[in-house]
Amino acid sequence: MRTDARLIYDAAIAAVQPGYLIPKYLRIEGNILTAGHYVFDLRQYNVITVITVGKAAAAMAFAAETILEKRINKGLVLTKYEHSLPLRYLPCIEAGHPVPDGNGIAAAKRIAELAEHAGENELIIFLLSGGASALMADLVREVPVIEFEALTKQLLKSGADITEMNAVRKHLSFLKGGQLARLAWPASIISLVLSDVPGDLPDTIGSGPTVADSTGFADALQVIEKYNLKTSTGNAILQYLENGIKGIIPETPKPGNDQLSRAMYELIGNNRIALEAAKTKAVSLGYHTVISEIPLEGEARMQATELLRSSTNYEDARPFCLLAGGETTVTVKGSGKGGRNQELALAATVQMLQSGNEFNDTLLLAAASDGTDGPTDAAGAFADKELIRFINDQQLDPLEFLNDNNAYEFFRMTDAHLITGATQTNVMDFAIVLKH
Repeated sequence: MRTDARLIYDAAIAAVQPGYLIPKYLRIEGNILTAGHYVFDLRQYNVITVITVGKAAAAMAFAAETILEKRINKGLVLTKYEHSLPLRYLPCIEAGHPVPDGNGIAAAKRIAELAEHAGENELIIFLLSGGASALMADLVREVPVIEFEALTKQLLKSGADITEMNAVRKHLSFLKGGQLARLAWPASIISLVLSDVPGDLPDTIGSGPTVADSTGFADALQVIEKYNLKTSTGNAILQYLENGIKGIIPETPKPGNDQLSRAMYELIGNNRIALEAAKTKAVSLGYHTVISEIPLEGEARMQATELLRSSTNYEDARPFCLLAGGETTVTVKGSGKGGRNQELALAATVQMLQSGNEFNDTLLLAAASDGTDGPTDAAGAFADKELIRFINDQQLDPLEFLNDNNAYEFFRMTDAHLITGATQTNVMDFAIVLKH
C-alpha cells in the first residue's frame, strides 16, 4: 500500500506545480499580458519587475521567466535553502525557514528598495507562496533580531496556528500586511498566489504583503498573551506593539486604503486542487475515494485519532481511500526532533499498536506538500502493519518517542519516512488513509 500512497501523493503535488499553474494564469500575446482575470497593455509600462517569495519562489520564477523572458527588467527571488533553481534573468537568494536569518533580512531590504523606487509606469508581478512570512525577514528596526528569533521559536512550539503566527509577524514588519503594496504605490502590482493556509485567506498567505490586513496591533499582542508568552517576550517587541495600539506607530493598511488601489490579487493554487488530483489518481488505482470535508487542523495527535476513526466508517467500501488536507499544530513539550506530519503519523502508529488487529488493513501517510516537515529532511511518514511488525520485532516503544516529540528519530530508525526532497510547491499538508 505504500506504493499506492506515494503515487496518490505525487499526483497531488503534480497538480500544484508552478510549472503547470503559472502558464494557466500568466500569458502574453503581442503587447497584452493577461494575469488571471487582469489584462495589462505592456505599452503603458516602462518597467516590469518580478518579485517572487516563498518555498515555491524559484519554480514560480522559472515559469515566469519562460513566459516573460527579456521583458523582465529587474526583480528578486527569495526562497528556502536548497530550493533554488537555475534562473536567467532574476537573482535568487536562499534564506532561513522557519526561523529567519541574515539572508532573509538582506533580501527583505532589497525587496523594499525595489518597491520604494517603483514608478507610476511600472508593473510589479509578485509571485507568492507559503513560507514567505519567515523567509522575508522584514523586521522593523525598533526590534532586535534576537528578540524576534526567540519569540518565533516560542510561537512555533506553543501550538499557535498560522493565522496567529502571521498576525504577530505582520505587526513587527515593514513589508507584510499590505505594506509592500503601500511602499510600491503608485506602481501597479499583480499578485499570483499559491495558498498554504486554511481558507486561502489573502492576508494570511505569506502574511499578505500586497493586500489589506484584517488584523491589528492588539491582535498581535493578544496572541502573545494567549500562549502565556508575555513574560518571556522581549521588551522591545512589547513596547513596539503597545505603541502601535496607542496609534504612535501607523497600522498596516486596511480595506479601502488608497495606496492599495493599484494592487491586484489572483489565487492560482491551493490544497483543494491537490486533493482533487489525488482523488482522481486514487480512483484510477481502484479505490473508493472520499475527500474529507473536515480540514486537518488542531493538535496533530487528535487528528490521528479522528482520521483512523473516520476510516472505519467505510468498512463495506474496499479498497478505500480517505483524503484530508490542512495544517495541524504541535504543542512541543519534549526535546526531540520532528514535524507536525511525523507527529501525526507517530500518534497513529501508537493507536494502531494499542488497538490490536483493528487496523491491520490500514495505512496512513501524513506528509507536507513542500517536502519538508518541520526542521527535517522528511516530507512525512507512514503508519501501517509493516511498521507495526517492525516495532514488535525490535521491541520498540513508539509512545516513548511521541512523548518526547521525537518522531523524526523514530521513523528514521524504522525506515518509514517519506523522503521527497524539495517539491517546489507548498499547499499545506495531506493525510492519505488506505484500507484494503
